[in-house]
Amino acid sequence: MLDCGWWIARLLLVFLSTVLLRPATAAVRADDAPSASRVLLAQARHRDTTPPVLVLTAPSEGAVATAPTISVRGTVTDEGAVTVWVEGRRVPVRAGAFAADVSLRRGPNQIEVEAIDAAGNRTRVSRQVRFEDLRRIQALVPPVLAAADLPTLGNLSMASDGAILVTAPQAGRIYRVPVDGSPVRLYADHLRDPLGIAAAGDGSLFVAERGADRILRLTPDGTRTVVLDRVDDPRGLALGREGGLFITAIRWRDAGPPREPEAHRGVVVRRDLATGAARVVAEGLVAPEGIVAGGEEQGRGRQCGFRSEECGMAED
Repeated sequence: MLDCGWWIARLLLVFLSTVLLRPATAAVRADDAPSASRVLLAQARHRDTTPPVLVLTAPSEGAVATAPTISVRGTVTDEGAVTVWVEGRRVPVRAGAFAADVSLRRGPNQIEVEAIDAAGNRTRVSRQVRFEDLRRIQALVPPVLAAADLPTLGNLSMASDGAILVTAPQAGRIYRVPVDGSPVRLYADHLRDPLGIAAAGDGSLFVAERGADRILRLTPDGTRTVVLDRVDDPRGLALGREGGLFITAIRWRDAGPPREPEAHRGVVVRRDLATGAARVVAEGLVAPEGIVAGGEEQGRGRQCGFRSEECGMAED
C-alpha cells in the first residue's frame, strides 16, 4: 500500500506541474508582449528616412565646354554607406568625394547625378551644360563678323546658348553673334570703351569699361550694376569655378599705393560674386590683358600679360 500511495503522489505532482501551472506560464509570456511592441515601435521611429546630402562642385549650371568631355565632381554625406550614380554609371566614393568624366554632345546637355543610401533614400541633382566645338567656332565666327561689317572689335566670350558676345571698344558696343547663321545683332551700347567680357551661366554678362575704370554686370533685362570700381584700365575678365570674377588691370586703387615699379604695376583682382569681397591675387605684371580661369582639381586660373608674355597663377 505504501508503494501504491507513493506512485499516486508522484503522478499528482506531474499533473500539477504540466497542467495546472500552464496558464501561469502563458500569463508571463503575455506580460512580455507590451515590451516587444515597444521595441518594434522604437525601431520604426529610428528608421532612416533622411536622404543623403549631395553637392555638385563642378560643373556649374549653364557652363559652356569646348571639349567633348567634362569633369563632374561633388561630395555626398549620410549616416551610412552611399552609392553615387553619374549619368546611370556607378562611380566610387572616397572620403565623401566623387569624380567622373562625362561625354558631351554638341549643344545643350543635361547631366544627372543620384545618391542612394542603405535605406533606399535618394537625392538627385542635375546640371545644364553646353558643348561647342572650339574649332568649329573659330572657323565660323570670323567670316560672320567680316560679313556684318562691324567696327574694330575687342574681346569675346561664349554665352550659355552657344552664341558669341564680342565687344567693340571704340563704338562702345557689344554684339551678339549666333553660330547658327542667324544675323548679328546689337546686344548693348552706350558703354565707355568696353574691352574685357565674361558671360555667366545665368545669362548675365560682365564687362570691363576701360573708359570708366569699372566692371559692369549686364542682365538680360537690360539692368546695369557696378561690380567693382576704381580699377585703373581694366582689360581682361574671366569667371572662376568657385564663384570668383578675375580682372586684369594696371591698378586697383582700393588696394592701397602700388608696391611695384611703374613698369610692373599690373595686377589681377579677384572679386567674390557671392560676398562682394575683392582682393589682389597677383601683382608685378607688365600690362596684363587676357585671362583664362580654369585648371584642374583646385580650379587654378592662369593669366598672361600678352604684350610682355609674363604669366602668373591665381587660385579660385
